[in-house]
Amino acid sequence: MEGTKLISVEKVTCTHVRVPLLTPFVTATETVTERESLIIEVVDGDGICGYGECVAFSTPWYTEETVYTAKYALKEWLLPKVCEETYKHPREFFESTRQYKGNYMAKASVDLALWDLYAKKQQVPLSSLIGMNRSQVEAGIVIATETEGQMLADISKAIEKGYKRYKIKISPGNAFDRVQAVRRKYPDLPLMVDANGTFSTDQQDELEKLDRFSLLMIEQPFDTSRWLAHQQLTKQLATPICLDESIDSVEAFELAIALEAADVYVVKVGRVGGLSEALRLANMAHGNGVPLWLGGMVELGISRAHNVAFATHPAFRYPPDLSETSRYVAEDVTAPPVVVEKGYIQTRTEAGIGFKVKREWMQSYRIDEWSVSVN
Repeated sequence: MEGTKLISVEKVTCTHVRVPLLTPFVTATETVTERESLIIEVVDGDGICGYGECVAFSTPWYTEETVYTAKYALKEWLLPKVCEETYKHPREFFESTRQYKGNYMAKASVDLALWDLYAKKQQVPLSSLIGMNRSQVEAGIVIATETEGQMLADISKAIEKGYKRYKIKISPGNAFDRVQAVRRKYPDLPLMVDANGTFSTDQQDELEKLDRFSLLMIEQPFDTSRWLAHQQLTKQLATPICLDESIDSVEAFELAIALEAADVYVVKVGRVGGLSEALRLANMAHGNGVPLWLGGMVELGISRAHNVAFATHPAFRYPPDLSETSRYVAEDVTAPPVVVEKGYIQTRTEAGIGFKVKREWMQSYRIDEWSVSVN
């Protein structure tokens, strides 16, 4: 669906927040105990607001981009840019910022806010612009805990909610034991593992031992630039290999496809530059029959709302990383909370992302804020 109403931003505000997590999010390289985020609000001349969220982490454990590098890019280049331009469509923002290399997570936060604004101007749900008119989407969960006991307890709770797909974190030295522990208790669980790029090619034998466990996939076994190592592992293992961190742009996805570097791919909206680029990637995957699924970033509610809408896209073959609000925070920036019922999350029928953004919440967790207006 395309509209003709122009997007002309009169004011854009960035609010830097820091929120404690209910439980630590543990990976092989980092333990996240609080979530910093940059919330972007764009306002047009009619007073319509659109919201986006920057999903970079506080330190460069996941990508080289962080909350603080994104904050600088937004303040110096991207927010002034969005106030200078008039757009016919949100996708034009990303194109207008190509002279600023990288900084995809910072760009994504503005791109998402423009998509929300655009959908509200059209008076339609965001999902109707980018996906299918589904009333619900499947929910998948990431179990990121330090001990096997806590991992199994979290899986048990998630099963009660009916989650459709389960992911556990692994690293060199614990992969076999962790997967075996899950399979002994839940032999038929739709299970995958995520290494976050921590294995070397010298440790490949540990990955080969996982073939016996009927996993959905092994996500990002090697570092992001190890294209040929992933290509070789894909040929050697029966278990599908999935690339996540390696897919940091549409161009990286095109390279991965050309190399046949994996069997399955993850798109994360924030990592590839926003919804505009994520849609390009999803459309490409769908048109070429390439298995794809939607990943998460321990998001707050605004990014989660965008992901719920994007999850309706027909390209996705597996349940996304979409869990309910109460998994991470006691109270979120958006209302109502996202809940999982019998393994599904309801999509929104209201215009835009379909959730109320709570300004009082932002002020409670704010550590910085600034605005840019049209001169």
